[in-house]
Amino acid sequence: YEGVFVDDLPLGGLTRQEARDRIEAKQRQTVESSAVTVEKDGQRWQFGVAETSYAFDTEAVLDDAWRQGREGTDAERLSAIEQLKQIPVSLYTTIQIDPSALEQRVRDLALPFEKAPVDAAYLGYDVTKPDGERLSFSPDVTGERVDADALWAAVRDEFVNRTFGTVVMEVQQVEAAVKLEDLQNRLKLVRRWYSVIKDHSKPRLTNIQIASAAISGKMLEPGQVLSFNEATGQRTAEKGYQVAHV
Repeated sequence: YEGVFVDDLPLGGLTRQEARDRIEAKQRQTVESSAVTVEKDGQRWQFGVAETSYAFDTEAVLDDAWRQGREGTDAERLSAIEQLKQIPVSLYTTIQIDPSALEQRVRDLALPFEKAPVDAAYLGYDVTKPDGERLSFSPDVTGERVDADALWAAVRDEFVNRTFGTVVMEVQQVEAAVKLEDLQNRLKLVRRWYSVIKDHSKPRLTNIQIASAAISGKMLEPGQVLSFNEATGQRTAEKGYQVAHV
């Protein structure tokens, strides 16, 4: 009857099928124009309602629209029909959306932004540098990650709540397990001792320098034993060793 609206469409004078066709035409426009956007640093990805599984409660709303002016006695019906002209009835269909088909695509958006953290590392020992500067390290590097669970939950909610807004992809910092400061604090001088060289002959000093270079900077893990013989190998002339008393 005149004065009956569904989704702001006037349905007065239409058959039920004509009303259905008009409503569904507008619903298609809504579906095609509705989407959820994911955004990060100017990049945008859109996921449309048309890519989801959705359904409208069209028939239930049409039933309600058709009942307007058709219930009660003849007098009550005539009164209702006249009242519709003065006080229209507006009804609205509702869309139910299941965006599950989009889940993997949304989660995959996070992958390119994953950057593993890098632990600080001990690089070596340089005896030629001043005391206190001989240990060298590489710094720790903070990583990044996108919480794919949170991203998908936010996108899903936009569909389920029919808000069709923009979800900003948040990048979280991932700290390295080994920090440079902690590593430097753990690697420090444990003990120092001296040996006096009584024979200052050039051959012997040369041998000491070559042997010292072979063991300087060796890293010993807990429980590991340093073998002087294994570290230097055979003391041969080919390696630069010279004949000396020691």
